[in-house]
Amino acid sequence: MKKSGLYVAALAFALAGFGCSGSVSSGEVKDSTVKTDTADVEKAAEPAGTADANDLTAKEAALTAADVPEVSADDMKKYGDALNAFSHEFEAQYAGAASYVFSPFSYHSALSMAAFGAKGATYDEMAKVLHFAGSAEDAASLNGGMRLKLRFEGQNEASKLEIANRIWVEQTAEVVPAFDEGMARYYKAPLKLADFKQKYSEYLGVINTWVSNNTSNMIQNLLGKDALTDMTRMVLVNAIRFDGKWEYPFERFKTKDADFHVSAESTVPVRMMTLNDGLVDLYRSDEGLYTAVSLDYEGKTFAMLIVLPDEIEGLKTLAPKLDGAGLRGILDGLKPTPYKVSIPKFKIETEVDINRNKAIFTALGMPTAFGETADFSGMLAGEDIRIGAIVHKAIIEVDENGTKASAATAVAAAANSIDMDLKHFVADHPFEYVLYHKASGAVLFAGQFWGK
Repeated sequence: MKKSGLYVAALAFALAGFGCSGSVSSGEVKDSTVKTDTADVEKAAEPAGTADANDLTAKEAALTAADVPEVSADDMKKYGDALNAFSHEFEAQYAGAASYVFSPFSYHSALSMAAFGAKGATYDEMAKVLHFAGSAEDAASLNGGMRLKLRFEGQNEASKLEIANRIWVEQTAEVVPAFDEGMARYYKAPLKLADFKQKYSEYLGVINTWVSNNTSNMIQNLLGKDALTDMTRMVLVNAIRFDGKWEYPFERFKTKDADFHVSAESTVPVRMMTLNDGLVDLYRSDEGLYTAVSLDYEGKTFAMLIVLPDEIEGLKTLAPKLDGAGLRGILDGLKPTPYKVSIPKFKIETEVDINRNKAIFTALGMPTAFGETADFSGMLAGEDIRIGAIVHKAIIEVDENGTKASAATAVAAAANSIDMDLKHFVADHPFEYVLYHKASGAVLFAGQFWGK
């Protein structure tokens, strides 16, 4: 059954060689270099989709509380603020007058894994873009700890968050032991061997199948035919899927056709949902320029924030104010307020391709990672590699479905008693939305809705 909120994203990026600067092992990967078994080595030599089939359908094992490192409230906030600052800066480069969705968490996770193997100016630029604080080890410890915490807290069938990381590495390359150990320790990202030199095209299918299986088949063909080449040495992939029920559902009989004002002169038809709960978490800006409403998912671990400018064409003016500090101010200022809420049903799919990603991250301040002076010597020994491709796909689907029985009955009763007196939040013109983790404020998905 469909849930009230379905959010899926996957990101992959490939590291490619552009010449050798020293010896490269020419056969097996040494036991001391990559922690793997002989079956992995054998898999690398077989056609895609055969030996890897069982592994590609496997899910990460369920976590227990003992698996999750302690993350203090202060560290959670630091993580959330860093992720949200990155999210805002990426979005400022990407946004236009059209609907989109992306996962800053997915980008940040995959790039954080790569940064762990970067050195010199390459690391310094990546650390600045990702808003790392402290050493590479400190950043990996916090990022990895929050990944596990989010996974653990997302093991709720009503509001489920699934996160998976995977790294494919060329079978003849020498993985630096510290990188291998860091990926296992902090990110729980297993290294799988691949024959990119001889069979790179076949590994498109292997990687795309893994992504599809880890997003419940929502994201197909993440990597296009040009994403990998015989110079590919490593591919890092992050997939994230959130499937949640509203804590207080929208009732289908209240969903009506409505006009959505794309601009002062233009409208498009939408299906507008309405919630008459009575009390919602609301923030009104001090300048009186916008209103924000936060709607909980069942369990109240995750929520969706909608930030609506007062003016129909006010989103472009508002968006620059929603940086890390601005978003933190909204989340900290939310207060239960009597309001009726109407938002459109919508589904958005977005792909950010190789060239667009390179342009964005170059503009953000990490050009070295894509060029001939890139230094990822903390990943692979004896090879000069750079980021050859970053690909991102995301899907969001929002509808009425949610909690039934007692919660729905209570909502209906509250709505019937006070509906006539409620102020009304109507998202009938372009707005910003984010899905976030309430304890940290970390944005998992973000985007804008423009009605088309």
